[in-house]
Order: sequence, then C-alpha cells, then structure tokens
Amino acid sequence: MKGTLVPVVLLPRYTGYLWADTFTTVPLNVEAYARGTITLWRGRMPGTTPTFKAYFEDSHDAVTWTPFNASGEDPGAAAAMIVRFELARRWLRVKVVLTGTGTGVSCWAAGFLEERVDGPGR
Repeated sequence: MKGTLVPVVLLPRYTGYLWADTFTTVPLNVEAYARGTITLWRGRMPGTTPTFKAYFEDSHDAVTWTPFNASGEDPGAAAAMIVRFELARRWLRVKVVLTGTGTGVSCWAAGFLEERVDGPGR
C-alpha cells in the first residue's frame, strides 16, 4: 500500500545563485516519509565553462551528508528532470554546486514526499 503524497518545495521557483560556490538548503526532517519524487529545473547559465550539479542528500544527524547520486543531477539548460529517491535517514537537503567564471543560475526543486504507511522510523 502506498502512503499519502505530501507536496514539498525544496528550492522555491526561481531561486538564484551567483558565482562558483556550493549552496545548501536548510535540512528538512523527513522521518515520516518513505520516498521522494522531485522535479528539478534549471535555467541557462552565463559565464566561462559553467557547470551545475544538484545533489539530493540525506543524513542521520544533519552533520554528515550522503548524496543519493554521487555524480549529481543536471537537467540541462532551461530543462527539467524527475529525481526519485528512497528515504532511509532523518534529514534531507539539496546541495547546489556551481563552477566556472562569472556564472549564475536560476533553479527550483519541488514535488512530493510519500508518507510511510507504518509510521515514522519503522
């Protein structure tokens, strides 16, 4: 049996990041959820050899983070992709890594978390 789908916004439309750096969202307690289905979108990027990687990460303690996909996600310029993951730890966040000179990006990540049918932490 599937659990109830709860809408979630991890990066509001249209979050902007400037310059080559690493950016993270505030950790979200997801112990009541079994899995996530998130749409990730990013816009075009100016600059010299810009790159974008988004990492969906979970953690037991909100200190040490493990990405669901070690190589990161990039839907491409002005494109979206669906990211699915199983939740086994208490905390969830998104980490965005930009590289390149004079770069910036607009992006968003929103979708659904599926509630556990057996309750949190079971």
